[in-house]
Formats: sequence, C-alpha cells, structure tokens
Amino acid sequence: CLVTVIDCGGWPAQLMNFHLLHALTTADVPSEKASAPFSAKRSGFVKAEASASILLESEKAAKARGVKPLAEVCGFGLTSDAYRVTDGREDGLCVAKAMALAMETAGIGVDQVDYINAHGT
Repeated sequence: CLVTVIDCGGWPAQLMNFHLLHALTTADVPSEKASAPFSAKRSGFVKAEASASILLESEKAAKARGVKPLAEVCGFGLTSDAYRVTDGREDGLCVAKAMALAMETAGIGVDQVDYINAHGT
C-alpha cells in the first residue's frame, strides 16, 4: 500500500477557494506569528507547501527486503464529524472517538500512548 501526498500546483485557485471559505488568516502579523492552529485567538491558517511519501508494507515484505521497520501501525480510528469544511466540532467529540478507536484496535490503554500527531487546520 503506497500513500503519496502530492501538490500539483494551482496556487491561485487554491488560495481563492480558501479565501471564499474564510479559512485564511486575517492577522496582520508575520506568517510565523499568524500560524497558531491551536490558539483560541486564531483567525485562520497560513497557506504553505509541503509533501511527503509514506510506504506501508507488511512485516513479511520488509523481512524479505532485509530491512528493519521504522514504525508499526498497530491500530487506527476513523470518524467524520461533517461539522464544517474548515472546522471540527468544538467539543472534540469525534477526535476523541477516533483516538479511542485507535487504542481499542491496537489493544492498548491511554497510558501506553507516547505521541499524538495533530493536524491543526
């Protein structure tokens, strides 16, 4: 299973779409200060570019290639609050449910979680 995130360009259209959604920051400060996704005072997000590729393979395939896995997916959780295009629910119900489902499918408790990677759009 190969998961690839690629941005094919289209800056003007992307910016206009985010502008029409009122999702871009309105802060009149440098971008490094305007980007505050977890702040109660945030006014939107700062558009930036990035890309990443993640290769997911079975343990058997990794052993056949003679490589040591860097990480293991032990469980997952998936929810959709369908609240707004740019915002999740304020009470965090669906995020909490996704994390609980991930721990349940992995067979672990909250005391065994070392790291959570949050996307703060």
